[in-house]
Amino acid sequence: MRYRCLFILGICLHVACAAKDSLQTSLQRFGGGGYFKIGYGAIATEGIPAVLNSRSTFAPDVLTVGGGGFAYLNRVVIGGNGFGMAGSRHGDTLITHGGGGFEFGYDLLNGANRQLLATVMLGGRSTTINITNRNNGPVFMSGSIMAGINLHLLQYIFLSPKASEASGGIHFGLQLCAWTSLGGGTWERDGRKIAGSGNYQPQGIILSATFGGAGFGSRR
Repeated sequence: MRYRCLFILGICLHVACAAKDSLQTSLQRFGGGGYFKIGYGAIATEGIPAVLNSRSTFAPDVLTVGGGGFAYLNRVVIGGNGFGMAGSRHGDTLITHGGGGFEFGYDLLNGANRQLLATVMLGGRSTTINITNRNNGPVFMSGSIMAGINLHLLQYIFLSPKASEASGGIHFGLQLCAWTSLGGGTWERDGRKIAGSGNYQPQGIILSATFGGAGFGSRR
């Protein structure tokens, strides 16, 4: 909880500074970039123990890593991103999550050196459970369509000091992603569906620090 509060406070402070910047600068910009991200994720885990016929539960809070890229034209954003949630171990059971998809959205700030990208995402997600207490242990899998919303706050350090000039540079920022499953994902064991296992419909939220590079052409 402490880390989530710090992330949210950082986003609020950064948005306040970026809003002031955006009022002073109006740009028509085109270009794109990419980034790596690492952060903290929380995910609902109801429906997993029933598949394993076990009373054990799984930690919902896990480390997340991933990345993405985007194209940018006059504040319209098109791109994609993905994430992997590092395995959460309980006894002899290891669980991992992953997902990603296409995203489309808009830059809410359009500042000289800052952006706040608000996007909607549509893609897929999967969950894998490995039983590790013996050789050739069973592998359980579940997958479904996934939808989400993203807020990505970016601070740029450009090689050119003038915002009106074409330039490339690096960026760092914070990204908030909230996602949910669309429809239930049936469980499979070693590639075969498990009768009566029910559907798994996880949803989660991810807070990440991002770092990457970008290049833009722009004019006032």
